[in-house]
Amino acid sequence: MFRVHVDSHTPDGRLGSGGGSVTTQIPIPLEPKMPLEVSGGDRIDLPVGLVNSTDIDGSIEVSLETDSSFVSKQNVKRASVGSGERRTEFFSLEVTPTARAVESAVRLNATLDGGSLSDQVERTVRVMPTGYPFEISQSASLS
Repeated sequence: MFRVHVDSHTPDGRLGSGGGSVTTQIPIPLEPKMPLEVSGGDRIDLPVGLVNSTDIDGSIEVSLETDSSFVSKQNVKRASVGSGERRTEFFSLEVTPTARAVESAVRLNATLDGGSLSDQVERTVRVMPTGYPFEISQSASLS
C-alpha cells in the first residue's frame, strides 16, 4: 500500500491539503506450498492456492511444468473460482531417484478465462539421493 499526502496553496494564499492511499494486488495470485527438500522416490501432493481478486466469477486454468526430477500425471487443471473466493488445487508429483543432489524447478502458470489476466510462479527444490541422510556408528573396546 502506498500513502499519498499533498499540501498546496492557491495564488492568493489559501492553503489546502489532502491525502489518500493506493493499494496494488495481483488479480489472480498463485501460491504453491513447495517443500525445500525431497528424496528420490518421494511423492508430493503439491497444494496450489488460487484467489480470484477480480469483480467477475471465472474459471482459472493452472498449468504445471517441471524438470526431469519430477513426473506428474496431470499437468493442467481448471477450477471455477467466484469473485473474491479462494480455492486450493492439488498436483501429485513423483520424485525421480537421483544419484546426487540436484536443484530442480517447478513452474506454475494461472490464467483467467480469456487470457488477459495471469500469474506465473517458479519454485526451486533440492532433490536428494534415496536414503539421504544416513548415519553409521560402530563401537568396540580397546584392551
